[in-house]
Amino acid sequence: MQTKSCTPRVKWEQLSVPPPPSSFQPRYGHTAIAVESDSIFISGGLTQHQRRLSDLWRFEYLTNTWTSLNTAPLRNNHPATHRQAAVLGPWGLLTYGGLKQKSGTPLTEGRDLSIQHLFQDEQLQLAVPLSGNNNNNNNSSVVGPHGRYLSSIALMESSDIINKLYNNIEGPFLLMFGGDRGHSINAYPNNYGFMPNSFLDDMWILSPSGNNNFIDRSDYCIGRLERDSTQYQIWNNTCGWEESFGGEPDECELGEILIMAWCKERYQSLHMY
Repeated sequence: MQTKSCTPRVKWEQLSVPPPPSSFQPRYGHTAIAVESDSIFISGGLTQHQRRLSDLWRFEYLTNTWTSLNTAPLRNNHPATHRQAAVLGPWGLLTYGGLKQKSGTPLTEGRDLSIQHLFQDEQLQLAVPLSGNNNNNNNSSVVGPHGRYLSSIALMESSDIINKLYNNIEGPFLLMFGGDRGHSINAYPNNYGFMPNSFLDDMWILSPSGNNNFIDRSDYCIGRLERDSTQYQIWNNTCGWEESFGGEPDECELGEILIMAWCKERYQSLHMY
């Protein structure tokens, strides 16, 4: 029997989408979160002139409708950090790295790993100590990945194959690849604004052992997903508001969008602006 390699066929199709309203500013480095199968929330980002945005929009694919929402201020006063790699998982929102800047100082790449517990009454952000193997690092003093931004990160489940390769990892783990560390090594940007000599091509497994405070979805989310519940009505008055409802939307918190995505089992990788 003759066999042939299987090559997946991929076809790109450019969609015809009307432009957003004039009040929606062009941006990059924003956060995009899918909650429903036909809509996406877009939060913040940076303008062409590096101005930090704090607005919140929802775009619905089927109707090509943009809705401006009333965004609530962030609960925690963190140093300004953007372009963090993040993943929404069973324990909450885990973030790594990003560009951060304190007043009067230049941008630097972070190498902080933290978990934000979205499912508690107080959304605390906890630092996670870094430890691990640095066999691939030239600098032996570095434990764990270099500081970086715009890396790719994915939530994965353990398996027999993974356990054999990586010392019996239990439960969900994170796989992180690449990123940029041009600010810390003063890389020179090319004509397109990129710093090609600062790109990273390393790969890391992040296993948040000891922080597996998983929340049972069936108990936590039942009130949020039932359409006649008080919590669902609150959602419709805030993040799920539509113009057809009349009036004005109440404040929508980014954390509430992440919780609803989690309740609907839409685990996803994000970039936090």
